[in-house]
Amino acid sequence: MGQNFKVILGIFLIVGLVFGFIQGSQEKEKALSPKEQMFKSLLDKGVYIETYMITDGREAKKAFFIEDIDIPDDDRILYVSFRMLGSDRGLDRDIDDYLNAVREIVYQNLDVDSDLDGIIVFRNDPNRISKELTFIYSNRSYAEELRDQNLTVRTWYNRMHHINVESSKFISDDKSRDIILSALLKTGMKINGVMITNGEDIKTKFNLNDTELLNDSKVAFIAFEPSGNETMEIVRAYIDIIFTAFSVDPSIDVVMATNAGPSNRSYRTSLVYSDRDTVERLMGGNRSAVEIFNEFKMGNIVIGPG
Repeated sequence: MGQNFKVILGIFLIVGLVFGFIQGSQEKEKALSPKEQMFKSLLDKGVYIETYMITDGREAKKAFFIEDIDIPDDDRILYVSFRMLGSDRGLDRDIDDYLNAVREIVYQNLDVDSDLDGIIVFRNDPNRISKELTFIYSNRSYAEELRDQNLTVRTWYNRMHHINVESSKFISDDKSRDIILSALLKTGMKINGVMITNGEDIKTKFNLNDTELLNDSKVAFIAFEPSGNETMEIVRAYIDIIFTAFSVDPSIDVVMATNAGPSNRSYRTSLVYSDRDTVERLMGGNRSAVEIFNEFKMGNIVIGPG
């Protein structure tokens, strides 16, 4: 069960398959179960449940790489991932909404299912790309102990167990390639190929002299054909590719893109690339396409016999 749970978990984390309760207007008269009432109550507060999975302590420790928290192997553990709806009212307000959502999810689930021994909660936030994922865990007795202490929500949250896991542990190279390729194809761009490799391999392969590109960096190399020959069309294509790849795959450290269109018959072309820190900084500003493009790094490479 452990391997299957981890595979399913990885799919839910990245693809964002939805498990939740949305009550249609035609079903309003239908009696709701306690669990459905809980989902509806959370949804009314802007908390959208995406994933709802139950496993045991042994498999939870394997799936989330937990080594420093004592969880009995036979504990019944619930994993919940959620999204915040309409969380665009300022950073402080958004944080408060998030903290309250975590507390609501913990206690509502413990109250609804008396057989639960513990719960793991994760916020899936497509607006924040992060290399490290934070999961919140508590067993029942500790959560009940904190509930009786009349703590502020921030103090309560800080006293929860925080499980920090590198996103790359959930995403294999094959999964990264599939995720990025699927997202790019949905934009309508012509993608010739996506390769997942590391910094050392890419520097050797293309004779790239960049001391800031770490050897163990996880790199997505993307070859594409622009839809036109206008300079701004090509500039925007590079930006869209780099931003999209980072947005859909939090395990990637560097995204590289190259124009492999028919105009490059000599196989010599420009390589445009960026690291995650740069893209996160650029995403938060009001820069023009040219200003963004100028923040990227460039190199000349040979992608075939030339």
